[in-house]
Amino acid sequence: MAEVARVSGSTVEWKKSFSVPLSDLVIPLEPSKDPRFAWALSNRGRDKIALVRLDLQSGEESVFFADPRVDVSQVYISRKTDVPMALTLEPGAQEWRFFDPKLQALADTLRRPSTSRIEVVSISRDENQLIVVERDSAGGRHLLVDATTQRSTALGELSSSRMHAISPLPKQVPVAFAARDGLPLHGYLTTPIDVKGQQINNAPTVVLVHGGPWARDFGSSDGMPFFLANRGYAVLQVNYRGSSGYGKAFEEAAKGEFAGKMHTDLLDGVDYLVQQGITDPAKVAIMGGSYGGYASLVGMTHTPGRFACGISLFGMSDIASLLTDAPPYWSNTMFKWHDYVGDPTKPEDLQRMRDKSPLYKADQVRGPVLILQGARDARVHLDQSTRMVEALQKAGKPVDFVLLPKAGHNLYRWTDALTYYRKTEDFLAQCLGGRSAGYDFFELGRLIF
Repeated sequence: MAEVARVSGSTVEWKKSFSVPLSDLVIPLEPSKDPRFAWALSNRGRDKIALVRLDLQSGEESVFFADPRVDVSQVYISRKTDVPMALTLEPGAQEWRFFDPKLQALADTLRRPSTSRIEVVSISRDENQLIVVERDSAGGRHLLVDATTQRSTALGELSSSRMHAISPLPKQVPVAFAARDGLPLHGYLTTPIDVKGQQINNAPTVVLVHGGPWARDFGSSDGMPFFLANRGYAVLQVNYRGSSGYGKAFEEAAKGEFAGKMHTDLLDGVDYLVQQGITDPAKVAIMGGSYGGYASLVGMTHTPGRFACGISLFGMSDIASLLTDAPPYWSNTMFKWHDYVGDPTKPEDLQRMRDKSPLYKADQVRGPVLILQGARDARVHLDQSTRMVEALQKAGKPVDFVLLPKAGHNLYRWTDALTYYRKTEDFLAQCLGGRSAGYDFFELGRLIF
């Protein structure tokens, strides 16, 4: 619900202006010079998020730009002219739409290949200078860009560029394929290369599942795919149904589909790579964090034999207790969990949630499992992992458990991140046969920090 304040002396009166359904999204971006309006991203009354001019009194929207394929992701609005300068779309590779001729000319002059992804960090008050970060498979750099002269100055390179200079980084490309029910799916494929820089086919493969599930993967935004490809694996990231960025209908196609079509979307991605000759079907692992950790455990328990091994980072194993023990700040969004997986207070929902929970199918696992968990995780509590480990051990299944004593639902501490990467490469080397770097001197840091 949007409210408007009316100030009279020292008194402030609020009145309801308009309301937004819980299933819709309206995000104000910039106030207009006309106080009656604001620029906003909105999917109210439509499937995709569009850039709109919002009437703050009536709530009426005037669509400035919409794309039938995907949501509008980022918008840049001029504080001088009060109109949009540019916006981005991300169906696969990043796409830009320019409304400022000067920026369009600048982009035409400076942009690298279409696979590069650009993030605008800041824009000067006169809008003649920009600081941007440009990323692609070969690394990235920080640039100071002059819109008047159409020249750029490199401020610094990303660490990935320095790595690429020593040894070429694997290539990442957008992929698109259809799910078994015909739903169009998108994602990213990162492939290992040989000493001549050629793609290695029929490779062991890792399905890397993003968390959320109401989130999505972007190109060149995560170091893990490049790390894994460097170790010899093809890496598939799928924006499965339920992911954000592709409209309400795509997201809502995941209702009731935990351990269902959300999972078969991942399997269909693997089948697509096998058909392309990229993946060895006998050497496929699944891994991820949060929902991605749950998806990994689902892969090992609900489709035993499809994956040679699985890695769960902060992954839930019991959906019902996840919601029962949810942190207080989830209260405003709990309705969404109920819409998608059910309400644990209802017996008929509780059984369905149990059927979709890996904890109760531990005896079905075929292949080793690595589980990592933060002891201070307020979202996915420690017992989500410890109970899964106990169930696997009771069933006589191979499982390795790594407790991160100071971690929450994150890997903010570098020692935790290093542990995650090292455990991952060692585990996958044993399971899929890829390369492992062995002991790292910096692992001693875990004894100190």
